[in-house]
Amino acid sequence: MRFPVATRRRIPAGGAAACLFAGLAAATGGRLEADTFRLVSGGEIQGEWTNAQVAVPEHYVVRTAAGAEVRLAADQVAEHIRRDPGDERYQRLASRYADSPADQWRLAEALREGGLTRRRQETLERIIQIDPDHAQARWALGYAEVGGQWVRSRQWRRDNGYVYYDGKWRLKQEADLMQERKEEDEAERQWAANLARWREELLAAETAFAARQKFAEVTDHRAVGPLSRMLATEPLPRLRILYVQTLANIKNESASQALLLMSLGHIDSEVRATALDEIVRRRPANAVDVYVNHLKDANNARVNIAAAALMRLGDPGAISPLIEALVTTHTIVLPAAGPPDTVTTSFSPDAPGGPTPEIPRTGTEMRHGGRPVAIHRKAFNQDVLTALVTLSGGVNFSFDQEQWRKWREATQR
Repeated sequence: MRFPVATRRRIPAGGAAACLFAGLAAATGGRLEADTFRLVSGGEIQGEWTNAQVAVPEHYVVRTAAGAEVRLAADQVAEHIRRDPGDERYQRLASRYADSPADQWRLAEALREGGLTRRRQETLERIIQIDPDHAQARWALGYAEVGGQWVRSRQWRRDNGYVYYDGKWRLKQEADLMQERKEEDEAERQWAANLARWREELLAAETAFAARQKFAEVTDHRAVGPLSRMLATEPLPRLRILYVQTLANIKNESASQALLLMSLGHIDSEVRATALDEIVRRRPANAVDVYVNHLKDANNARVNIAAAALMRLGDPGAISPLIEALVTTHTIVLPAAGPPDTVTTSFSPDAPGGPTPEIPRTGTEMRHGGRPVAIHRKAFNQDVLTALVTLSGGVNFSFDQEQWRKWREATQR
């Protein structure tokens, strides 16, 4: 470490002080094992700096190797070079090894174990001066062998489109994507915090209007995730609708996909209806496919929701899958009933409708006491039929799938 002095007043080289300093410098033998004080007069003194605890010394007290103690005024010192504590250890180690590649490599390993990183680097450089093809030293210095040539691996990677990002060398495109994801994640966290704060403001009369305006101004796609999570857990119906309306203001694909899912699966029917209105307005490219896939859903209620959505979208390509979804069978696991080894039997009418709107059913239920049992229920899906009648232009074969199939084949011919 170098400490510049406040002034560099030169003392006449021929003065008594210069003679004294020159003599003391000679007494130290020119070694660099201690602090070095280069003087304005041109000489230098080496020794132990004994008043190093003083932050800004007015003078330096130096004990030389000969045991003499010298006081140097600050303005007599042009430069102070602090002793590197590792130098003495290095010199002791280095004296044991010859200047050959094998010995210098052993020295480099000893320096690595001793934590003398800078000296090890110098030693490795010395090895490849002596033996340019010393593989271990080359590798330790960060070289790689490419096409028979030793090249700095860092430089080679940079020349070949790599950058050092997040602790690893990566292709620039990968690093750019990672940085983009990092920025997206950070922005999403910030949106989550903002939206949560605005929600609290919605609940207070004095801040509700301003908070509603903030929601109305959201257009950043990075708010889609936080809004969707809030909508999934929001207990207040009026706020759910606000969140859906906010999503509708975000004009990108992620918002469209979030609205699609909400139109199918949200527990709140008003949320589903509001989301579907926006889907019908936007008409995302995959909307029909998503709803058609849900005509096979294990949840019968979702089958009918998907059918109603397909009717709103008005795509005649959905007619064939709707015919197959007119009557569906669903498996339900009933809990154990009665004591073990008993059987309970019940009947329901073999006709559309039934005791629950989700799953109209037909057939016989047998429940074995002591353990749950799986039963199969047939559902006649009214919303599917309504969609079929609408998309076919008024044709109606009720729930007769065979007649619907024959009609479809005839119209296709």
